[in-house]
Formats: sequence, structure tokens, C-alpha cells
Amino acid sequence: MALSRRRALVLAAGGLTAAPALAKASAGTFEPDPIYAAIERHRVADARHAAACEEIDEDQATADEAGDHCHAALWALAMTVPSTAAGLAAMMAYEREYERKHEDYDLFSRDDCLGDAVAAFHFSIEKAVCQLAGLPEPAAPVRLEWEGAA
Repeated sequence: MALSRRRALVLAAGGLTAAPALAKASAGTFEPDPIYAAIERHRVADARHAAACEEIDEDQATADEAGDHCHAALWALAMTVPSTAAGLAAMMAYEREYERKHEDYDLFSRDDCLGDAVAAFHFSIEKAVCQLAGLPEPAAPVRLEWEGAA
């Protein structure tokens, strides 16, 4: 069976996106994609915050502390750069999953509490794509810090 031009291009593109990951693995420096741990940390923190909010009348301090922890985990998630294409897909899938679950709240938003988490999230995606494609690292936005990190 002859290989069509379209199929050859698809195979070549797939090889290009896999090349950086394969090079890391063959060099013996394979490390798990950090995005999976960041997603899990946020998932756990969000569940604890939701549970604390259920009991907010009884313990405001615990709910506030859980909220702070959840915001810190969210900011860490926004700043974590996936190191694999599968990790990048997992990051995007988690955003959609969260927004389906919390219909009235976006996972990454611009608000006074989180700073510009949207810009951080977009920068992490852009940086991951550039790394996976072997492109130069993009310039960081002017401000990528969470006010609560101090």
C-alpha cells in the first residue's frame, strides 16, 4: 500500500512533537510530567475547600484557610508547564472538567484574589507547546505572580 502525502505529513508531524520527549527519555533524564501532580493537588484542595464551605457557619477560619490553600494550588497549577503532549492535554481536560462541574465559575479567572491566573495559564500552555515543538521559549508576560504568595 502506497503512503499518501497527507499520511506522510501526519506521521512526520507526530514525530516532531514526540522528538523532545524521546530525546529526554533516551538521554536517561525522563521525569514524570509535573502537571499531573499539580492537577491532583488542586483537585484535593478544591474538594477540601468545598467541604469547608459547607460548614462555614460553624468554622469560618477553617473555610478561609481551605480557600487560601485552594487558591495557592490553583496558582501553582496555572504556573506548571506540562512537559509532555499528554500532560498538556490533561491540563486542558482538567480545565474543562472543572468548568463543567462549577458552571458559574471559571477555573482560571482575572480577579483580585488570584492576580492574573489567566495570563499564567496561557503562558504555561504557550511555553509547553514551544518546548514540545523545539521552538525558543516565549517571553513571559510582565506580571506573573499571585498576590497571596507573599
